[in-house]
Amino acid sequence: MKWKISIGIKMLKTLSGTSLGILNSAQNIIVYSPTELSWEQGRKVIFHDYNDYSLKIIDDHLIRVHVRFQGSEKIDWEINFNESFN
Repeated sequence: MKWKISIGIKMLKTLSGTSLGILNSAQNIIVYSPTELSWEQGRKVIFHDYNDYSLKIIDDHLIRVHVRFQGSEKIDWEINFNESFN
């Protein structure tokens, strides 16, 4: 995993990683955030779905990254805290 913070006009916070798995399988990664999270839309039941992974808040400080190994055994994923959460 890699944590990247860019400081400029707006502080950008991104956590990214690469998951390895067997084709046609899936895995969950649980990420802890020391600050409380909420969706920009204001509803915690909403999730962000990308081609090979999805993000969902499962608790006030926990994010689930659900990785799907549909077409590859190596999936890059990213949590952009500025775009996904406030």
